[in-house]
Amino acid sequence: MSSTPAHEPPFALDGAVTDAKVMELIAVQTELKWLDYKRECNLGETYEHVEFAKDSGAMALAGGYRLIGVDNDGTVVGLAASAEKHFDEAQLRGKLDKYLGQGYDVRSAVHTIDVGNGPVKVAIVWIAPHPDGFNVFRTSGDYSDANGKQKQAFRAGDVYARHGSKSEPWNQADLAEANRNRDARAREQWRAENAEEFRKALHAATTASSVISDPAGTYNWQLDAAGFDAATVELMRRNDDIPIRTMLRSAQAEVRRLVSDPLGRVGVVVADPSSAVAAADDDLKVVLDRLTAVAALALDLERPQYFTMTCKVFAELYAWTVQDLTVQTSDHGLVPILWLRIAERLYALGGLAVRLRRWDVVRELALLEVPGLDERSRRTWHRDALTQSSRAGLFNLIRPDGTKYEASLPMLARGITAALPVLHPDLPDPADQVTEHDPLLVSICSFDLLIALVAATNLNAISERDVLDVSYPNFSRFSGRSDVVVTRMLDDPQMRKTLVNDASNATVARVLNLIDGIAAKEGQRFWGWEGFRDQAVKTFISNHQP
Repeated sequence: MSSTPAHEPPFALDGAVTDAKVMELIAVQTELKWLDYKRECNLGETYEHVEFAKDSGAMALAGGYRLIGVDNDGTVVGLAASAEKHFDEAQLRGKLDKYLGQGYDVRSAVHTIDVGNGPVKVAIVWIAPHPDGFNVFRTSGDYSDANGKQKQAFRAGDVYARHGSKSEPWNQADLAEANRNRDARAREQWRAENAEEFRKALHAATTASSVISDPAGTYNWQLDAAGFDAATVELMRRNDDIPIRTMLRSAQAEVRRLVSDPLGRVGVVVADPSSAVAAADDDLKVVLDRLTAVAALALDLERPQYFTMTCKVFAELYAWTVQDLTVQTSDHGLVPILWLRIAERLYALGGLAVRLRRWDVVRELALLEVPGLDERSRRTWHRDALTQSSRAGLFNLIRPDGTKYEASLPMLARGITAALPVLHPDLPDPADQVTEHDPLLVSICSFDLLIALVAATNLNAISERDVLDVSYPNFSRFSGRSDVVVTRMLDDPQMRKTLVNDASNATVARVLNLIDGIAAKEGQRFWGWEGFRDQAVKTFISNHQP
């Protein structure tokens, strides 16, 4: 699949092979660079054994998952009983050991799942990124075809990579990707080592009375995720805002430095495998993830000042790219990617706020002010980010089979949420259901619906055009239960007041009706939104419409 640096897989590449992970991957419903569906695979047949080894060796360049017993559109068909035994992890390793180079890592399991058509077996296989960056086949993949003719899928010493849905000999771009992945792992290892030094400093600061042990200088975005999260929790517990403020400013400066580099047009930035672009992309993700972690921890631990502080940094970064003419050139390709990345993370935070029922935070995010946007139009950050990302082609993906696929902001935000544990503290294993019942996706879509309501009500929208000026119904792509949150709001006066202040019944009903109409039109493209399902919501709208 062709992907942009702004995109993350809509699931965590965590190596888990649980039944929950199977459900999470089925919910994606399309093959991606990191995900391969196979309807059937009998490793007892030499041909399929060799082809599976070839595909696994190719996938080892970037890492990813394979589901067996699932059609290429995500339809669950079930694993053949005769094939099940081959996906026992010990047996699978034995089969792959013959072909894959030393150092590869594979995990596998077979689970019984039920997506509504009765229980069936599905095999899940995790192919980890090879520590050397790529796999070198140790022996040739020879087999006999149906006519008894000798064939060779690959030779000893070959290196393969995934090109769309095919596994083919690697090329220069694949080598650059392998180096990029290896360098990213090296940087993460350095961050982990740096985090250990910080933990020692933090321990000294919390056990010694001397103020000279204060760890402000060592708390920074370059720590590894686990060390950063632990340090942030400790600083919030002590209510020590100085290190956090210092880190936020340092992170903001780093984002400016990265985005200010003229790396080329957005299309070039997306396709360029050079180490300079790769390093900038990796560091941009890390910095934004650290900012997101501060906000998520503040939300979960009820430290609102730190949440607001961090959201202000996101808004200032967005405003800087809108107002600073020096980065508004076609050569600053990271700018639209930054806009989308900020939106992904704010949506992920919004989903967490919905699940924690922090309606004040939902309103705060919906109306987060970005200087420069309101001067040009009435747009909100969430409307502008969607528009600019779409114009830059950041939602236009290609499946391995060559067909086009339009990504969505909620699914990208779900990927961020799944990848960062601080974004789902309430759901340690978030992939417990599938498609419309996925709690992460439902909460993010609910957030999307609520911010449309908040923004349009705040504007006192009277037409669909007014609503579309400040929001877009991304939730309409999905047929899930995101509308339940509206029922809850109408039943809970305090929740309603928190979200829409003292807006009248007529105003709320009018805006809900407008949102419903827009969502119905947009949802037709995806067999998604079909209107509010709760009769109480329909009655409220009809009773308060002129």
